[in-house]
Amino acid sequence: MKRKTAEALAIAYHRWKIELIGLFSPRLAAQQAYLLFTIPPPPRKPLPQPQLPESRAVDFPFRDITVRGHRWEPQSTNGKKVLLAHGFRSYGLKFEHLAKALMEKGYTVYAFDAPAHGNSDGKKVEAISYSHMILEADRIFGPFVAGVGHSFGGLSLALASEQFTDPAGRKIIFIAPATETSRSIGDLFRIIPVRQAIRDAFFDLVKEMAKVPVSHFSVNRIVQSTPCSVLWIHDENDEICPLSDLKTSLDKAPDNVQFLITKGLGHNQVYKDPGVVSRLVEFIHNPES
Repeated sequence: MKRKTAEALAIAYHRWKIELIGLFSPRLAAQQAYLLFTIPPPPRKPLPQPQLPESRAVDFPFRDITVRGHRWEPQSTNGKKVLLAHGFRSYGLKFEHLAKALMEKGYTVYAFDAPAHGNSDGKKVEAISYSHMILEADRIFGPFVAGVGHSFGGLSLALASEQFTDPAGRKIIFIAPATETSRSIGDLFRIIPVRQAIRDAFFDLVKEMAKVPVSHFSVNRIVQSTPCSVLWIHDENDEICPLSDLKTSLDKAPDNVQFLITKGLGHNQVYKDPGVVSRLVEFIHNPES
């Protein structure tokens, strides 16, 4: 109850602040809203410690920060590496169960905390910088034969895949990815309703900063052209990244994309499901998948 009350007060405060600034400058109000979209709130509880004995801390410099994460290497390795990319307000160790399942097949697994997340430095993150972090991790520790991205990490992994070397030789697994950024921005403004002038200024700000329109940040767009083999896992009951966002890709059904549509797992339980984990490992490990 206290958490819900605090969240309601925070929403009311941010709406008031953005609207007030917008009376003088919709652009400045849009900049304030953009901070909500890129700065994760502080974690509610301390980060857990790794549970697998094979876990080793790893880090690397990225721009003006240090990115930190973990590596899991089995005693009997097949020489292949897999990267795990978490979502917004999350951290790499949430996927340690996937590292365990992949190690059993001989894979060395890496998971890094995105900028401003977990143990990594930084104050904010957006999809472009996260995708560049993934590319830098691939350059230093890879190449990764496969990448697994959940939610915001799925969108960032998709953007990174457009710049992979040898993309045809790689596999990508999207788990409930943030499919359409334009819809995600719409959700923000449903939670914090503001005047249309501020919304328009927000979209203009993103285009100015990214040098591309918001429509560029679309997993649907990327899977239509990527040469990577893709497994797309999504739940019917996902309320954060709804299944309806997939309609374009489901209708077009690209030859290189396989879909696994689950039911009753939502957004944050789908990657924990044993059947999903088994299918994910099979897709990476089986050359015919």
